[in-house]
Amino acid sequence: MTRAGQMMSEGQRVQFPRPRLARFLIDCLDDAGLAGQGMNGPVPLTASELRSWAKGCEVDLGCFDFQDILDGSRAYVRAYNEFDAVAVNSPWQPDMSEEEERQLLAAQERAWDIAMGVI
Repeated sequence: MTRAGQMMSEGQRVQFPRPRLARFLIDCLDDAGLAGQGMNGPVPLTASELRSWAKGCEVDLGCFDFQDILDGSRAYVRAYNEFDAVAVNSPWQPDMSEEEERQLLAAQERAWDIAMGVI
């Protein structure tokens, strides 16, 4: 049983910390880096990477903020990997038609929206 569960079973009131604004969390995720560099593409941020970033930038993250940022990084990588690597991640090519370029940008925007929980 968690400490909160124990307190509630004893009839005590448990006050959970207020969550930060989503904008703050998204800014932290963006500043820390959406993901790390892996051999086959992006990998989610690790707790030690996020802790080092927060310490170096003197950003005070609560435990819920910390977990939300790590979850955001995992969501970004999951969305990135859901799409066909050629369709989403290939660089712009000089011989691309305007329609192909529009489709590429739309797929990248959709991946970003899914990663950030918009969709």
